[in-house]
Amino acid sequence: MPTTPTTQRTTPTTPTSQGTAGTIPATQGTAATTLTTQGTAATAPTTKGTAATNPRTKGTAATTPKTQEATVTSATTHGVATPTPTTQETTATSPTTQRTAATTPTTQETAAKTQTTQGRAYTTPTTQGTAATTPKTHETTATSPTTQGTAATTPTTQGTDATTPTTQETDSTTPTTQGPVSTTPTTQGPVATTPTTKGTAATTPTKQGTASTTPTTQGTAAATPTRQGTAATTPTTQGTAFTIPTTQGTAARTPTTQGTAATTPSTQTTAATSRTTQGTAATTPKKQGTDAMTPTTQGTASTTPTTQGTVLQLQPDKERLLQLQQHKEQLLQFKQHKRQLLELQQNKEQML
Repeated sequence: MPTTPTTQRTTPTTPTSQGTAGTIPATQGTAATTLTTQGTAATAPTTKGTAATNPRTKGTAATTPKTQEATVTSATTHGVATPTPTTQETTATSPTTQRTAATTPTTQETAAKTQTTQGRAYTTPTTQGTAATTPKTHETTATSPTTQGTAATTPTTQGTDATTPTTQETDSTTPTTQGPVSTTPTTQGPVATTPTTKGTAATTPTKQGTASTTPTTQGTAAATPTRQGTAATTPTTQGTAFTIPTTQGTAARTPTTQGTAATTPSTQTTAATSRTTQGTAATTPKKQGTDAMTPTTQGTASTTPTTQGTVLQLQPDKERLLQLQQHKEQLLQFKQHKRQLLELQQNKEQML
């Protein structure tokens, strides 16, 4: 595999830059070259999901992207040294799918996904290219790997890539690779220190690396990964929105936004904690909510039983009413008889 990795590693030497320009990435594309920080390996993007050409800048510095891959080499963390990073890069080829939307800075999305994968598309990815600082948010998502869609705040940007998300979904097949990369992420994780250079992604690397465990969502949930590995059915969203995954996590109906509801994304973040829902029980959450209503129904039935009981009480009343009516009739008869008796007595007296 080393040879293949090498291909992926075309930028291995650059890796150093991967984390080097961490701060610049914030520029959000301003410094195309800086993008290197992003690790935007434009060409590399294919690799691990570097936002296509400018994933970072949203497309500014295609060449710089190499940097991202460069980090991969730093991924020597894998322990094997540069060759090992190739492992990560290995996934890179599959990531290409992920990067399919590379040019589409929907890439952002792509980057977003990559970020989850690479765990590096720090700040920029999120920004989609606009808010350099926001990118960190995406980074934040990195920490919430699960989120890949978690980035509640970021989702907005992510949402921007709503159209691209499809791409992200396209990556769903890649996610499988991503999942396999899950082991590689570990290497990436070690690269975590390097990511530090990346800057914010330091923790994110965990994502990349820690994602090993998380990979279930990111990669393991190959089937679910369709979206990002999250809301299998709703994945379109980003794979976050629980019940409404479509949304990005929160604005289920807004899902198209993919995260338009930045505030709502918080929910997505919540989903992060509920990771199970995040990707696994995405649809289930709805059920959960539905069940919640159903219990109400059950409770309602509870009142119904009361009604039933009431009915039981009413029936005796009906019988009593019947009896009363009968008594009434009898009384009427008695009255009639009484009258007749009176008449007879009168007649008798007259006779006498």
